Amino acid sequence: MKFLADFGLALAMAVLFSASPASAQIMSNTPINIGQKPQLFFDNHMVEMVHYLTRRVHRPEKHPRNPLIVKDKPWEDDIYIRTGTFCVAWDPLEELFKCWYCDKGWDYDAFMGRDQDLSGLVPKGWWETQDWHWLYAESEDGLKWRKPPLDYRVFEGQKTNICLGRPDYGQVMVGSFFLDDLEKDPEKRFKSMHWRQRGNSSDIRIAHSADGRSWVTNDDPVIVGGNHERRLGDEMMILPDTVTGQYILNVRENYMEERLDYTTVPVKVEKNWDFPYYPDAPLLMNKRRVFVTNSNSLNNWPTLREVMVPDDRLDNIDEAHYSMPILRIGDVFVAFLNCYYEVDNTMDVRMLFSRDAYNWTPVDRGCPYLVRGSEEEGAWDRYMVEIGNSVILREDKIYIFYGGGAAHHDWWEYGEKEGLDMPDEPGVSKFFLGLATLRPEGFVSLDSTVRPGLLLTRPFISDGSQLQMNAVCGKTGYVDVELTDAEDNVIAGYERSACDRFDGDAARHVVTWNGKSQLPSEVLAQGAKLRFFTQHAALYSFRIIE
Repeated sequence: MKFLADFGLALAMAVLFSASPASAQIMSNTPINIGQKPQLFFDNHMVEMVHYLTRRVHRPEKHPRNPLIVKDKPWEDDIYIRTGTFCVAWDPLEELFKCWYCDKGWDYDAFMGRDQDLSGLVPKGWWETQDWHWLYAESEDGLKWRKPPLDYRVFEGQKTNICLGRPDYGQVMVGSFFLDDLEKDPEKRFKSMHWRQRGNSSDIRIAHSADGRSWVTNDDPVIVGGNHERRLGDEMMILPDTVTGQYILNVRENYMEERLDYTTVPVKVEKNWDFPYYPDAPLLMNKRRVFVTNSNSLNNWPTLREVMVPDDRLDNIDEAHYSMPILRIGDVFVAFLNCYYEVDNTMDVRMLFSRDAYNWTPVDRGCPYLVRGSEEEGAWDRYMVEIGNSVILREDKIYIFYGGGAAHHDWWEYGEKEGLDMPDEPGVSKFFLGLATLRPEGFVSLDSTVRPGLLLTRPFISDGSQLQMNAVCGKTGYVDVELTDAEDNVIAGYERSACDRFDGDAARHVVTWNGKSQLPSEVLAQGAKLRFFTQHAALYSFRIIE
C-alpha cells in the first residue's frame, strides 16, 4: 500500500508540474548579478510583476536622405549592396563610419550569350562573365559618404576606391568586414573573412588591415569542423564577442540546398535557381537557413549547427531564412533575420533575441521589423531590405545601415533567360545603402497609458552605485522609482515619496531621491529590487552604474 501511495503522490506531482507549458519557466528567487550592464525588456528575465504595462516594439526610422551610397564612379558597374555584400563599422580612432561594399562587375550581355542552361546552383557562364570586388567609403556622420582613391586597383590610369579583389588574387564575392575588438595588434584592427573564387575553385580567406583601406591577405586555410574544403556558404556574419573572447559566426552551410535533386522529384518541374520543397520532411530540408559556430580563431571553427530553420507551422511555405547578423547589448544578443519570400522574390527583416546566441525568440511574433518601402510610391527599397554586419551602437543613437533594392532578389539577373514577365530591368542592379535609426537601447519598451503602470523587478545584485534609466514621458507622464530589498522591504530614504519625479525624455537619466543618487551598497550586494511607477511613459532600459 505504501508503494501505491508513493506512486500516487509521484503521479500527482508529475501532473501538477506538467499541467502548464509555462511551468518550465518558473523564475528563481536567486538574485541576478546584473553588474553594470543594461537591462532591456525583450523578455521577462528581469520582470517579477507588472500592472497595466504593455511591451512595444519600436521600429527604426528611415532617413529621408536615403539612398546614401549609389553608383556614381566610372569604375562602378553593378553595385551590389546586399546582406552579405556590404558591411559598416564605426572606427573610434579616426571617428569615421567605414563601409565596404561589393560590385559584381557583370558583363550581362556576355552572360546572355552563353549556354542557356540554368540548372545547378551556379548557371553556366556566371563566374566567367563577372568580376566580384569590394570597394571602400567613409563618412563622419553616416549620411555624406566619400570614396577615397586607394592604391590597390586602377581604372583607365585612375586610382579607385576598390580595396579587395583583382585578377591576380581572385574574385571576392561575399564577406564579413569588421572592426576586431578582440585583436591586440594595431596593424590588424580590421578583419575580413571572405569567399575567394579563382576559376572553378573557391575557398574562404582571411585578410587584415590597420585602417580598413589597405588590406593584407594570406593563404592560411579556414577549417570548419576539421574539414579543409569550403564548408561556408555565401553569407558570413561575424561578431567579435568581447564578453566571451570568442568570434561568433552565423553563416550558411555550403551544401545546405543539396538534399534534394530534380531527378528525385516524381513530377517534372521547371528548373531554375531554387529547388522544390517538401514540407514537414526534415531529412529533405533544403531551404536557405542559418548555421552558427563560435571559436577563438578565425581560421579554425568547430562543426556548424543549425540555428534558424524555417518552421512549417509558423513560416509561409515559400519563406527562407537568408542570413542573420547579431550584436550584443549587455547580456542579450539581438539578431536581424533576413527573410526571403521566394514567390514574390522579395526580402525583409525580422528581429529576434537570445541569451546564448544559439536559442532565439522572435521579438514581434514573426512580423517584419525593417519593412520595404512603398511600391506604389516607387520607393528605392520597395522590393528588398536587408541588414548585414552594419548595426552600430553609439551613445547618441543606434545606426542601422541597410541594403535596399528597387530590383527583386534575382529576377533582374535570370528572369530574361527564363523568359519571365517581370517588372525588373534585365541585368540592371539597383541595390544601394540606406540608414535607419533608433534611440539608444530603443528596440523595445514597457509602456503605460491612461491607468498608472507598475513594474516590479526580480531581485538583483550589482557592483554599481547609481540607477540610470532610459525613458520617455508623455505630456502628463512621469516615472517614480522605489528601492526595496530582496524581501520587498522598502529601503528608508528610497521610498516613492522621496523620489525626484522624472517627466522628460532621456536615455541616460540618473534617478535621485531628495537629490541623492548614491544607492546603499549593502543592499545591492545582498539583493535589491526596483519598483517603477509610471503613467503615460515608456521605459526602455535601466542599469546600475558607478
